[in-house]
Amino acid sequence: MNSNDKEALELIRYYKKSWSLLQKFDDGSLGLCKSDVGKNFILGYDEALMAVDELKRELIKRGEASNIFGVQKAREFEGIIKNIYQTFGGRDLLASPQEKAANLIYYIIKDHPFSDGNKRIGSFIFILFLSKCKLLFKSNGERRISDNALVTLALFVAQSEPKQKDMVVNLITNLLGD
Repeated sequence: MNSNDKEALELIRYYKKSWSLLQKFDDGSLGLCKSDVGKNFILGYDEALMAVDELKRELIKRGEASNIFGVQKAREFEGIIKNIYQTFGGRDLLASPQEKAANLIYYIIKDHPFSDGNKRIGSFIFILFLSKCKLLFKSNGERRISDNALVTLALFVAQSEPKQKDMVVNLITNLLGD
């Protein structure tokens, strides 16, 4: 085996999870990732709003947002936050922190609860939630979602068709798995 073959084989093995997820996505068999990693956390509406305000202040200081960034339309954001904690028969409809996180980013980006900044806010609330649930970092200290992956994820959610919602959420939960 020459050095090019060895390098290719190493890359194939290193990215083995990618090949599996892409195949399952293509054939429509990608399910929710069943993981017991992470802890439950209840993100309160007021806490989420304070986080959005902090993001807004920081982005305005850097010249990357205007005063309309993070201005809510009605109280749709509150509804999104509350919806991830819905129960039926005493059981959470979204069972895992990964499912809750995936639905947070999805609905904040797709439902546009703010006048401006929905992709950035959705991405920020997503990583904040992951951090609070102890899911932002893998056990080896590596971030689960890199900067580039976060941007790609936000744009993927934004460009997806509403009928693809379950597949998008399933993919996100799988990306959050170990």
